[in-house]
Amino acid sequence: MPNYEFSYVTTIISAISAVVATLSAWISSRNFLLSKSKHRLEFFEWRERYFDDMQKWAEGTLELLSESVHLCDIDPKRLDDGDFFNKRHGLLIKLSAKIDTGRWFFPNYNHDEHGIEKESAFRGYRREVLDDLVDAYKLIEKINYVSQAGNKQFTTGHFFKGCREVSERVDFLQ
Repeated sequence: MPNYEFSYVTTIISAISAVVATLSAWISSRNFLLSKSKHRLEFFEWRERYFDDMQKWAEGTLELLSESVHLCDIDPKRLDDGDFFNKRHGLLIKLSAKIDTGRWFFPNYNHDEHGIEKESAFRGYRREVLDDLVDAYKLIEKINYVSQAGNKQFTTGHFFKGCREVSERVDFLQ
């Protein structure tokens, strides 16, 4: 005589197991999708912060370039002794820092081919946007802090090229 009671119990246990396995698979796939969505959201939040930081860097850099251009409008003789030199020197310090922090957004390339004797941050070739800022730095160094004669020549060229490069790079990446 067959044991039907044992067969029903086995069938019920098997059905419950199948339901639990299906439910576990559904929960697992849902958690996977939620985790994937969470990682996507974290990536987009990181990207947004990155571009916000780049925008702040660009704004500060453009402000320094503009201040440098306008410094050329001032006759050093009309300021107290040493004030013009101090203003120029302060701009050089700030622009140097902007160039170095710009490397975070625009890192050098071809690290293994150029400048291998240098520290890692300075190996490779500098990006054009930072090259233009370095050129602007060199122009600021040449601004005459004793006499205004010849300073107007510095209000063109790399100052505006640097502004354009920074603006174009930030606009392009947004």
